[in-house]
Amino acid sequence: MTDMFSPDHLELVLDATWKSFWFKSDLQAFLAQQPISPNFFATWGEGETKVAFLRRLFTELIKTQDGRNALNSINDLISRQASFPKLINTEDAANKIKKAEAAVALLRQYNEKLAVDKQAIAKSNQAKQHYSQQLNKFQNKNAQLSEIMTRLTCLSSKAGQQSTGYEFQDWFYDLVAFFDIDHRRPYMAQGRQIDGSVTILGTTYLVELKFTTRPTGSEDIDGLRVKVDNGADNTMGILVSMAGFTENAIKGASGRRTTLLLLDATHIMMALNQIMDFKSVIERVSRHAAQTGESYLAVNKF
Repeated sequence: MTDMFSPDHLELVLDATWKSFWFKSDLQAFLAQQPISPNFFATWGEGETKVAFLRRLFTELIKTQDGRNALNSINDLISRQASFPKLINTEDAANKIKKAEAAVALLRQYNEKLAVDKQAIAKSNQAKQHYSQQLNKFQNKNAQLSEIMTRLTCLSSKAGQQSTGYEFQDWFYDLVAFFDIDHRRPYMAQGRQIDGSVTILGTTYLVELKFTTRPTGSEDIDGLRVKVDNGADNTMGILVSMAGFTENAIKGASGRRTTLLLLDATHIMMALNQIMDFKSVIERVSRHAAQTGESYLAVNKF
C-alpha cells in the first residue's frame, strides 16, 4: 500500500483499468466495489468517455485518505488480473486483451519496483516536490484539452478565410503535440509548401490541411499525391479536411497501394472526446487503407 501516488503511477493504474473493461457498465460495476460515493457515478454523463471519467475520479480520490485507500484497492485488483472476461465477447477481442495484458504488465512492474524503493522515495523532500508538480500536470490534462477544443470552436466561426487556414495549422500541430506524436510543422521542400508531417511507427505522413466551408475535391488529392510521390519510399500522405470530402475525392485517393489517408472533423472529434487517441485514429485508418485500398474510413465503421 502507498499513501502517495506519483503521476506516472496514476497514469499506469488509469491505463490498465480502462483497458480492462470495454463497456461502461462493466467498469462502473467494478468501481462500485470500492468506497466511492454513488453520487459521483451519477455525474457520469453519456458523452463522457471511460478515460475522462477515470481521470476526473482519480483526481478526486487522491485528495483524501479514504480516496487513496480506494486507489490502492483498484491498483491491487487490476495489477493481479490473470484474465479479462469482460473483453472476451467484444469486437476485436484478441487485440483488446493484448493491450490490456500489456498495460497490466507495466503496472505490475511499476508496483514491484515501488515496493523496493518506497522507503527511500518517502524520505526524499525533492521527490515530494516533484510529485506535487507532476500531480498538477496530471490534473491539468483535461483543462489543456478543453482549451484546444475552445480554440477549434473559435476557428469554426471563421472557416474559409485564408488567415484561418494558418491558424488551423498551428492548432493542428498543438493537437498532435498533445497526443505526443512525432511531427514537423509546415516547411518548404523542392519549392513546394508542405503543411508539415507526422511520423508514426516509422512511417512519415506528409500533411495537407483544409479548413474550408465546402468538402475537399479531387484537385487537392492530386496535389498531395504529387508531394508524396516526391518523397522517400516510406512516405505517405494525410489530408485533413474539416468539411469532409466529395465522392470523387475519396475515389481518387483510394486504389491499389494507395499512399493517402483522408481524415475529417469526425476523426478529429473522436480524439478530442478521448474516445481514441489521435495516433490510434491514424493507425486505424492506415490499417484499413492497407487492407482494402480505401483511403477513407468513417468513424462509425471503426
